Amino acid sequence: MVDPAALGSWRRDQKIDAGRPALSLYTADIENFRSWPIERFISVARDYHDRGWAIWIVGGPRERAGAVRIRAAIPEAVDFTSTPSIADAMCQIAASTVYLGVDGGISHAAAALDVPCALIYGLNRPYVHGPVNSHVRFIEPPLSTPSWVEDTRGISETRVKEVLADLSTGIRG
Repeated sequence: MVDPAALGSWRRDQKIDAGRPALSLYTADIENFRSWPIERFISVARDYHDRGWAIWIVGGPRERAGAVRIRAAIPEAVDFTSTPSIADAMCQIAASTVYLGVDGGISHAAAALDVPCALIYGLNRPYVHGPVNSHVRFIEPPLSTPSWVEDTRGISETRVKEVLADLSTGIRG
């Protein structure tokens, strides 16, 4: 849990409009087999940005290459990948309306913070390795995809957008 006072203070320090919905993206290392193709993250982010949402890229040094590519396509996206404090990182996630990420520790943190999450899984099976939370939706490649055991390329943008729409409807206004 993030202390509401700390979250409010973080929002003020970062000049975050609490009334504007925010989509947090966790790409992981975009060269990693567990990551979803960056072009698809960009497409989803552009869709949400065009509807008035803030786009936040969360993570650390491994996610900076993805953040650069997302910001090249959507300059208004906020790159939080240089955040030095784990407390700030938790505020970034806790302040999100919806979180989209791949399998990784920060995605488990998002689920633990009770943030609505769309989590992309490839190699690891979410029913074994994924976080348990009523607001988590797992997205896996179809079993018919030749690479379904190895990576996430078989997951379409359409499927991710459907899951995000389901999560963002009626949750947190």
